[in-house]
Amino acid sequence: MAEQVNAFPQVAHNYERDHELNMWFVAATESWQELEDTLAAIEAKTGLTVRNMPKLHEFYVGLYFEI
Repeated sequence: MAEQVNAFPQVAHNYERDHELNMWFVAATESWQELEDTLAAIEAKTGLTVRNMPKLHEFYVGLYFEI
């Protein structure tokens, strides 16, 4: 199932868990309409219900590596 979701170019991260909400993923799109279309396409392809849970806050973590 994860492979089907990962096949969408809008999906950035996808994790499976042993839980009632057993898979979650991050989707990035240019518009709300594209997001709705993408989530509907994922539902159609997988046969699973997709719950849209948008982020409420964006956090920036300054992570730097010395090269």
